[in-house]
Amino acid sequence: MMGKEMSAEEFADYLTRWVGAAGTVLDPHLPLGEQLDVSSSRLMELSIVLELELGMYLPDDVDLRTRTPAALYFDYRADD
Repeated sequence: MMGKEMSAEEFADYLTRWVGAAGTVLDPHLPLGEQLDVSSSRLMELSIVLELELGMYLPDDVDLRTRTPAALYFDYRADD
């Protein structure tokens, strides 16, 4: 899929498109759970996609509702 060349804005757009909230502008410093009205199961699916499609490492107990887009982008870039 997309490589490590995504900018922070492209990464945020990827997140919102994947959870079905395309067009939502995310504040990079607010937790996803405060910005997206999606089910916990959808966020769990997103964590799997981030690992499989983008090669990110996320702990098994990660709760994406509490993670900010900036923190996830940092993790994405760190796995480069």
